[in-house]
Amino acid sequence: MPRWLPARWLLPPGLALLLVLLNTDLPWAVYRAVRPALGPAPVVHLPASYVEDLRGPAAVPEALADGLRLLTAPDGAADVRATLPPGAPLDVVEGPVEAVTGAWYQVRAGDVAGWALAPYLDAVAPPAAPATWRDALVAPGPLPYTPVRPLPPPAVPAARFGLVEAFRLTDTDAPSPLGAGYERLVFAWPALQERPGSGLNPHYLPHAVLAEERRQGKQLVGALLNTPAWAAADPSDGPRAVPRNLDLPWDHPDNYWGRFAEAMARGYAGLIDDWTVWNEPDIQPDDPNAAYYAWAGSVEEYYQLLRVAYLSIKRGNPEARVHLAGLTYWVDRRRGQPQYFERLLDLLAADPTAPAHDYYFDVATLHLYTDPRALHDVPRLYRALMQARGFDKPIWIDETNVVPWDDPTNRGTGYDVATDMRCTLLDQAGYVLQAFGLGLAGGAERVAFYKAQDSPGAALNGEVDAIERAALVREDGSPRPAYVAYQTAARYLGDTEAATYFPGASVESVVAARPGGARTTVLWNSAAAPVVARLAAAGAKAELLDAAGRSHRLVAAPDGAYAVELPGATCATDPDNPKRYLVGGETYLVVEHGVPPDAPLLPARPES
Repeated sequence: MPRWLPARWLLPPGLALLLVLLNTDLPWAVYRAVRPALGPAPVVHLPASYVEDLRGPAAVPEALADGLRLLTAPDGAADVRATLPPGAPLDVVEGPVEAVTGAWYQVRAGDVAGWALAPYLDAVAPPAAPATWRDALVAPGPLPYTPVRPLPPPAVPAARFGLVEAFRLTDTDAPSPLGAGYERLVFAWPALQERPGSGLNPHYLPHAVLAEERRQGKQLVGALLNTPAWAAADPSDGPRAVPRNLDLPWDHPDNYWGRFAEAMARGYAGLIDDWTVWNEPDIQPDDPNAAYYAWAGSVEEYYQLLRVAYLSIKRGNPEARVHLAGLTYWVDRRRGQPQYFERLLDLLAADPTAPAHDYYFDVATLHLYTDPRALHDVPRLYRALMQARGFDKPIWIDETNVVPWDDPTNRGTGYDVATDMRCTLLDQAGYVLQAFGLGLAGGAERVAFYKAQDSPGAALNGEVDAIERAALVREDGSPRPAYVAYQTAARYLGDTEAATYFPGASVESVVAARPGGARTTVLWNSAAAPVVARLAAAGAKAELLDAAGRSHRLVAAPDGAYAVELPGATCATDPDNPKRYLVGGETYLVVEHGVPPDAPLLPARPES
């Protein structure tokens, strides 16, 4: 110490600094300021044996006199999102993840969600053992959808679930909130190439936008469709036209479609490695859904379109996969004629060049709406059709949804009536859980919801088909109840390894086996009258989730089965069969942990 600086002069500022350190958040503020420069705290997902130590209802310990701070990330340097008082109830929805500072859980309390350290959470003790199944009965009651309360983003995207045009929801400052693992995008040829041989329009879905979607963990699928006037064999057909010169050799410079498909595959390689060839060629101009008539050619001309696209895309990007156009199934079913897919397979079977080129496609694609059971039955039919011809391919359901007639955007449009296959907003939320579960049980490799956000301008145009106003998010940014149902499905069904559907006259269920001894059973009632469902306990513990993501503690009755009250179905708007309920009633997930590998898959059954 310099002789000119007596020690007694340092005493007052030293004491003042000590008081500041003891009575303020200055050290924490300094740490938070410096911490980002050190890089993010490492996070490790814990093995399954520990992952489910705390799940469902919990509370802030009374001993935390200053309350519990919820942070934006599992990192002590993260921003504080809210502070909960001692004793406050909350739900544990994710975790734990292990960071440098310990194990963290993602929790939700009302409208607020964030991360908290495990030692600062108290599990809520389970209720006393029930004497009868009635004592074990769980009746969640009406879903709380005013307002819609989104769940926290899942830690890992659900690879098997997708969205159409999820980029419209992208927030570069936040993780992807819905948990979609893949995304389908439309690439319209007329907007991408203005003349033969010209370069691709770089402003159409720029690479930077696509790179951000990939950064968020989404696999991208591009759908190639629409013919520009300069390339049309018959310009009067508009964008539905068969491309000119399509019968030239696939690699001929004047085969305009082939050169466009090759350029797209090469130009987007690494960002997009999956390409769908056209859209819904089975719809005809006199069909009820003729608004989506997109292909003026025959099935034979579509096969030529597919062959040229397959060979051209593979040359542009040998790692790419080629998907068939999404087919609707119902068009041919209502006409009483063989499925478009079957007629296309007959052309493949008759083509001697097809086996050498893996039958000119890698993935079969379906677009299935309104009836969730179709997501189970139709993939099984399509697989049988392929196997009968000696080969098999993955099946993706790239579009599914049901239109809610009671949505505010439909008022005064004529779509605001409970008719013509339309259901309610609550039905739409249940549909998400039912359809995704049934799709997995039917053997679909992927299932995607149509779509992330309402089409631009749809809210102001009553002439637009109502499906364009039925997305997870409205044009004004407000989420529909189906938004949270999608989050719930992604969290508890997105890692499904195998699933089985158990139909019934009232109680129906899909049992999904998941990694680490987890099992999710989707439960709903397909009859009008309420019913109590009984499900034999398979794991060490369980919780009941509704479509709003709320957790309810489950305790098995003395006979070893859970009891859940299922409300009746309400959507009976099928004009061909008005006594049939299209969508089951409010839908629940029974999520079990600690399920032995050899535990049998048992259906839920109605209590007599």
